[in-house]
Amino acid sequence: MNFSIPKSYIFFFVFSQILCFDNVLAQNNEVKDELDHYRQNNYQEKIYITTDREQYLAGELLWFKVYCLDATLHQYTDLSKVAYVELISEDTIAVLQAKIELKHGVGSGSFYIPTNLNTGKFQLRGYTNWMKNYDEAFFFRKEIEIINSFRKIPYISATSSDRLDLQLFPEGGNLVEGIESQIAFKGVDFYGRGVDFKGYLLNQQSDTLLEFQPTYLGMGSFSFRPEPNSDIKLIAVYKGNKYRFDFPKIKDEGLVMKVSEDGEVMHVKIKSVPALGTIYFLAHSNNIITHSGQYSLRAGELELTIQKNELRDGINHFTLFNESQQPVCERLVFKKPKKKLGINVRANKEQFAAREKVSLDISTVQSKLADLSVSVFKLDSLNEQGDLNILSYLYLTSDLRGKIEHPGYYFSGDANFQDIDLLMLTNGWSRFRWEEILENKLPAYKKFVPEKYGPIIKADIANNLNGAPAAHVFAYLSVPGPFPQFYDAKSNGLGELYFETHNFYGPADIIVQTNYRVDSTYSIDLSDPFASRYTFYPSSPLTVSKSLAEIINHRSVGLQALNIYQSGRINSYKVPEIGNEMFFGNADQNYLLDDYTRFTIMEDVMREYVPGVWVRQKGGDFHFKVANFEQDLVYADDPLILYDGVPIFDVNKVMRIDPLKVKKLEVVTHRYFYRQQTYDGIVNYTTYHGDLDGFELDPHSLLVKYEGLQIKREFYSPNYDLKNNQHMPDFRNLLYWSPDVLTDEDGNASVDFYTSDETGKFLVVVEGLSTDGRPGFATDTFEVKNEVN
Repeated sequence: MNFSIPKSYIFFFVFSQILCFDNVLAQNNEVKDELDHYRQNNYQEKIYITTDREQYLAGELLWFKVYCLDATLHQYTDLSKVAYVELISEDTIAVLQAKIELKHGVGSGSFYIPTNLNTGKFQLRGYTNWMKNYDEAFFFRKEIEIINSFRKIPYISATSSDRLDLQLFPEGGNLVEGIESQIAFKGVDFYGRGVDFKGYLLNQQSDTLLEFQPTYLGMGSFSFRPEPNSDIKLIAVYKGNKYRFDFPKIKDEGLVMKVSEDGEVMHVKIKSVPALGTIYFLAHSNNIITHSGQYSLRAGELELTIQKNELRDGINHFTLFNESQQPVCERLVFKKPKKKLGINVRANKEQFAAREKVSLDISTVQSKLADLSVSVFKLDSLNEQGDLNILSYLYLTSDLRGKIEHPGYYFSGDANFQDIDLLMLTNGWSRFRWEEILENKLPAYKKFVPEKYGPIIKADIANNLNGAPAAHVFAYLSVPGPFPQFYDAKSNGLGELYFETHNFYGPADIIVQTNYRVDSTYSIDLSDPFASRYTFYPSSPLTVSKSLAEIINHRSVGLQALNIYQSGRINSYKVPEIGNEMFFGNADQNYLLDDYTRFTIMEDVMREYVPGVWVRQKGGDFHFKVANFEQDLVYADDPLILYDGVPIFDVNKVMRIDPLKVKKLEVVTHRYFYRQQTYDGIVNYTTYHGDLDGFELDPHSLLVKYEGLQIKREFYSPNYDLKNNQHMPDFRNLLYWSPDVLTDEDGNASVDFYTSDETGKFLVVVEGLSTDGRPGFATDTFEVKNEVN
């Protein structure tokens, strides 16, 4: 199925490009045009998920909120209406999965953490169907820790690894003979954690040329001028062990780029061997070009100055192209974001008693209208403040490959330019590859379509005789139940069916079939809507010290008490209001059969009091003909006949239905156009429970259990102003969670909740996004005591 980006998106991007692109020379149009073409045909989304916390016990609820954003501008997007959220174990098995409804780019949900999970670290992963067209590295990931107190806990101390992996990263990507370059390095252990070590460069005679040591999280840099015919040995010593690594390849010719910062100016020094006459320079961020030009080198050297205010917030790419317009150097540069949402949060007191009301005042600056989440939980050795937030994710982590240690640090007051720049030097990652763009290798066909209206159920239909894909065949999907649903689709040339569902919530039986009277030689298989690819990033084992045993036991007792005394309230769901009308809306004729004389034969029902449907027999088979009295005509073909949303193609089967099982009969007496089909009227039967009531399906039908959009749980928060709550034990560790806190036009919001019987320090976490795409994050603390002065 081909998909073209809406014109509104293309216009917006092109307009943004015109505003930013003020230094383009005509000679550089080829690269610019190819990047423009890529952007216009590869609209990309970005998912961010905030959770109520990051450490859980098995049996607890994990609450989350999903933001779906334009990957370039970080503004809400309405392209996708479904987000896929998974909890994945260390052996890459999805132990929990959910489809989350998105409205205007926002959705929320929860997971009950089953008690059969082992203690360990899990990955919370999120994406849209459209995002599956691109590298899985762009999916959202967050590390979640789970301790199963119902099983024996493997108490272990903090782990360490004796293995060292060391990589060197010449600035810009090249080491060229005779040109001094900055070389960044990063040393990590088996789990990808930065470690402290000592490194040495040795010449061919094993003389030490220089020593180096990391300055932050295993990262550092040094300057080095490779000489002709150099044979460099790279040695590192870690925990008493000596390791030898390959030194980067030294080229005898090429381009070298060096970037430095001076206040609000970035200096870019370029040298080439041999001396080139012309180079092309491009500064871009998320496919938006901010600076571009063709420049002449003098004696093989050039220095450019770029104002920081030309760059976009977050990660920027500086790319050099040679005279043939081939990319030869690239360097990441970070600009601390100015487009941030300031959030202030304050509790009405610093100390509270047990079961006392807490009021939080929240205000925003820079932008007033914002969509926020609020979480309040107990801080202890088990519950700690997470390091990933919406600010660090959108501006940093989401545009780098792999796991970034302590991303929140780079947005703190302690962070300096050198640490951030080391991170840029040791990471190089784009949402595209230049060779694919310049050589037009990107496929125009998108395998995964955007879910613009609701979950798309994809199926493959094949010919039973030879297994070949069956093209241009109509199929029908039904969801029987209290609110039956019906969808049809026509297979494309690849034998793919796409059923675009709407208001499909919760688990249900779905039935997929073709018109077995004319298409009985086909088989249908449903596709798994979740992504099959998974990139595993090594993570250190979860360390649970024996000193935490008492805390875990206390929390486990509190969890069990909550499940015993408040089970009904913590398992309360908010059922969406979807109505009980079928896709055709109000029928032209409606019959509640209990209002009429009850016949025991369906033929009598149809002939006696359904004038809009004429019963005919031909060759021993029954047929229905819908009569449209307004237009004074009777349609020639049988109508669409539905029984609890399931199409029946053989009227003889209808006649064998017991009318006493049917509650309602509806007739559409006009020709109805639905998706790619035209029906000569509709006859719809509904049973009392919507469960087909014993109707025998055709053996060619596919009947499977299927999970629709997740039905939302309601967060339980007691009100101790009500006296009937006073006698219940309350050991809640999570006092409050709300994914839907909206600030008003003045930028203000407030929330109220009650403390539990738990004492100690509690953390308030507020984060979210303004309507103009500004991410923000803030925290506050208060204390709960048995006695408050």
